[in-house]
Amino acid sequence: MKDNDFIKTVRQQLDESCDSLTGKELSRLTQARHKALQQTTAKARHPLLAGWLWKAAIPLMLALLLLPLWQPKQAQQAPLLASDYELLTSDTDAEMMADLEFLSWLAEADEVEG
Repeated sequence: MKDNDFIKTVRQQLDESCDSLTGKELSRLTQARHKALQQTTAKARHPLLAGWLWKAAIPLMLALLLLPLWQPKQAQQAPLLASDYELLTSDTDAEMMADLEFLSWLAEADEVEG
C-alpha cells in the first residue's frame, strides 16, 4: 500500500512539473526523445547487436569445443623401432616372424615366473 501511495505522489508531482514546462523546453525534450529512439532502433537493426548472430554462434562454439570428446579415441601405437623396421623390410617368412614373436613372449613369461 505504501508503494502505491508513493507512486501516485511521484506521478502527480511529475505531471504538475510537466504542466509548468515552456514550449521551448517541451520541444527540446521531444527532440531528445526522438533522437534516443532513433539510436535505439539503429542498434536493434545491427545484426551483431540484435543477438541472432550470437544465438547462432554459441552452439557452434560449444560444438567445436566438445567435438574432440565425441570422437572415438584412437589407439595409440608404439613407435616403430629400428629392429621392427628391419624385420618389415627383410625377406623373412611370415611364419618365422610369428615364431620369433612366440619365442619372445615365451622368454618374457619365463622371466616373470622366474
